[in-house]
Amino acid sequence: MLRNFWWVALLITFVPSLMAQTSGTGALTGTVTDSSGAVVPGVMVTAISLDTGQSRSAATGEDGSYKLNLLPPGNYRVRFEIVGFKAVEVPSVKVNVTETAVLDRALEVGTQAEAVRVEAEVETIQTASSALGTVATAATVTELPLSTRNYTNLLAMSSGANASVQDASLIGKGTTLIAVNGAGNGQNTFLQDGVVINNWFSFNTGVEGVSVGGFAIPNPDAISEFKIQTSSYDAGYGRNPGANVNVITRSGTNSFHGSAFEFFRNRALNANTWFRNYQGLPKPLLNSNQYGGAFGGPIKKDKLFFFVSYQETGQKNGLTGYGAASATAPPIATGNRGKCPAGWKTLSECDSAGQAFVPALAAAVSPQAPCNRTGNLNNTTSNGGIQVQCPSGTATDPLFNLNPVAISLLQLQFPDGRYLVPGSGVDPSGPNGGYALQNYSIPAIFKDHNGMGNFDYLINSKHTLAARYQYERDPLYAPFPVQNALQQGNFVPGNPIRTIKSNHSSLLRLTSILSTNFVNEVHVAYQRYPIKNDILTSFTNSQVGITDLRAGIDFLSGITIGSSSGAGISGGMSMGGQYQYGGTVITHQYQLGDQVSWTHGKHTVRVGFEAVRVLDTPNNYGSPVGNPTFSRWADLFIGRAGCSAFTGTGTCSATNPGNTNGAAGSSITGGVGGTITTGTSIPYGWRITDLDGFVQDDFKLNSRLTLNLGLRWEYDGWATEKNGYFSNIWSSLINTVPNP
Repeated sequence: MLRNFWWVALLITFVPSLMAQTSGTGALTGTVTDSSGAVVPGVMVTAISLDTGQSRSAATGEDGSYKLNLLPPGNYRVRFEIVGFKAVEVPSVKVNVTETAVLDRALEVGTQAEAVRVEAEVETIQTASSALGTVATAATVTELPLSTRNYTNLLAMSSGANASVQDASLIGKGTTLIAVNGAGNGQNTFLQDGVVINNWFSFNTGVEGVSVGGFAIPNPDAISEFKIQTSSYDAGYGRNPGANVNVITRSGTNSFHGSAFEFFRNRALNANTWFRNYQGLPKPLLNSNQYGGAFGGPIKKDKLFFFVSYQETGQKNGLTGYGAASATAPPIATGNRGKCPAGWKTLSECDSAGQAFVPALAAAVSPQAPCNRTGNLNNTTSNGGIQVQCPSGTATDPLFNLNPVAISLLQLQFPDGRYLVPGSGVDPSGPNGGYALQNYSIPAIFKDHNGMGNFDYLINSKHTLAARYQYERDPLYAPFPVQNALQQGNFVPGNPIRTIKSNHSSLLRLTSILSTNFVNEVHVAYQRYPIKNDILTSFTNSQVGITDLRAGIDFLSGITIGSSSGAGISGGMSMGGQYQYGGTVITHQYQLGDQVSWTHGKHTVRVGFEAVRVLDTPNNYGSPVGNPTFSRWADLFIGRAGCSAFTGTGTCSATNPGNTNGAAGSSITGGVGGTITTGTSIPYGWRITDLDGFVQDDFKLNSRLTLNLGLRWEYDGWATEKNGYFSNIWSSLINTVPNP
């Protein structure tokens, strides 16, 4: 599916200025008059960067106005001079990203030989654009408290923005979800140094998921400023209808400057949550340490500059879903459960401890007389059929209807003596049938390695080359493999996962001043987002006699009793591999773009285009692990196919089950004949092409009326699979030819 759309913006602005900036630059405009208020044409206006010494000049037109377009954000010294008038110099004028500052001056009659009049620092106003938004300076970003030093936490400061509240107890980078003016939180565009950095497969939120990464987040000490535009932006912006978030990273200057920092929190500084206090639980481990620094300066004064930064983050979190869980343990007594060999069928194949464990388990969970363990629904199957038999009653099965695979699963043991499936150790004749809720807290460990290197080269007075590179790597070790870190699951300890998300972001930009009224900016950019998820469960299906859902993928299947998420987890337990983990995703994004700004009379015209090519290769090799789910513990203990798989004589029933559970349905929830389907692990090769172009004309009719006219075209290509793995069949065409 391809989408092509045009839109035209006609904005009438009663201000004496124009919109001549891009997502990575600003602009300066104004009108020069004499002491009587008459406009002065031909005044040379020169803006000199206070950081790098780079200068840009323009002459006022017949209407006395001047425009300096595509200026890098920063502070400028501005000089006004013309024969017959005293020269005027303004020592510091701030140019913000995406904004056009207005600086009007009145000149006094005199000679250029007279001393330059230096005025105090002035505040400019942004009246050149109808775009709504908020600028955050470097001081704002570094001085406001941010729980994870993530600038997206500040996006809620803008009017019209609806942002989630950042929970400091969460693990990871803590990117904020934001929605503006009724748009969704997946409809935003994030730009860094003028280039879109949205991960195409992250749904534009910037938030990381199991198999979806975000983008590199510069640390606050590396940010010069950023702006969030919420509405009414010009034709130079597109892609998504939500917010435009424009981040400008710092550059080197003619003086060396640097900083070092460390931020931390630990158990001594933290308070416990109300609910944990109420339950008598101790404070979980919730430690965070962030340290690093930034340094920049000249390699060659007025010519070549550098800026580098690095931030290291370490978190240990026993409160997040990755580091805490709750599960309902069955009434298994403490002690040795013995060993039975893989594929065993008779109790005599087990060691002596195993031969004692099997009848003890049956006695603890059998609902039949005289055991009568009916105090908990987990002891009866969810769909009828056979039940676990009581060893001291009428037992017709040597294993009391217990499945050997279930027994082997309960016997899986770690080197330290712990069992994969913990028992409650509670008397089965006691409350709740001996089933007991257990809480676990094993801190998840998150690290973030974040580095940046920026270089700016003033080739000559006409050409400037800027290079940007950022690298971020986020390894996470999680004892509990939940799908959502916001919610604790019911996986028991011993089923960890590891994820490693990396981000590479690079940019090369050439700005050329071809004349005083003609500026060109061309850029090439590349982002690479590799993700690797590993299942670290130490047990396998072959150890317990489970047939792998796909040959060669021998992780222990993700077995769930009850539900692995939602309200159902309160009565359940999960173990083994989590099927959403175990895989790789590598995304490449290539960008090429160009913008031209041309000032001619009363018109300031910008024309630009951009082409984006995305290559994405996911390989979810963990999906064949599957997620066999049993409604109750008794369903796991029985673990048989339904009557549809019956191979005996007579009619399948609870009294004549044969090789089944004697019920219509399988013991596995949703299973047919005791089987379960598995996901695909095909290494897809997704390919996407996006194109856009625009024309923006800011037409100044007079000193009080400016028309902002914009036209934009976008081609948003649909994802295609290069190998044909993802395709549809046109049945009407198939029927027109012989079928093989």
